[in-house]
Amino acid sequence: MAKISTTDRHRIIIYYQVGLSQREMTKKCKISRTAIQNTIKKFNETGCVEDKKQCGWPNKIKESHEKFLRLQSDKIFSKTDRRYATSYGSID
Repeated sequence: MAKISTTDRHRIIIYYQVGLSQREMTKKCKISRTAIQNTIKKFNETGCVEDKKQCGWPNKIKESHEKFLRLQSDKIFSKTDRRYATSYGSID
């Protein structure tokens, strides 16, 4: 299921306040009636249509550090691969 953009949510609320039926909104916005119902319900309960801030633990390492670690692990594994290849006689 695709996420509805904030612009589309605002458009749904404008149509709702003007008095359009959900069926008409479905045809104009090309969004399912269930999504329109949920957007209107959320607006009536909270007064806004924006998503809440997502919670959760922050990343322990930054993207730059993660990239560095990946490069280092690639180097280690490539050296290990060469060592095994020479010991089994694959590389001259």
